[in-house]
Amino acid sequence: MGWLVPRRDLVSAALLLFEQEQLKIAQALDLAQTLTEEFTDFKAKAPKEELEGWRLAKNDDVVLAVAMSVWAAERFLRKEESVPAGALGAA
Repeated sequence: MGWLVPRRDLVSAALLLFEQEQLKIAQALDLAQTLTEEFTDFKAKAPKEELEGWRLAKNDDVVLAVAMSVWAAERFLRKEESVPAGALGAA
């Protein structure tokens, strides 16, 4: 089983969270500066080139990896049934 999600949808959701400062990048990460710069600079290609996808820069794979994680977290981790048993009552 799998999902086919357009790259623009994945990246748009992550960029929105980044711009709203809801997606924070830990500065201790080896690629923290690179990831921050890529999210800041990430832009779509011109509409006529949209069929080719997003621009292909050196570190787009890092942005896409984070975007896939954000997409999955929004769909699966916000649901009560996805929380391990007993975790909701623990404080």
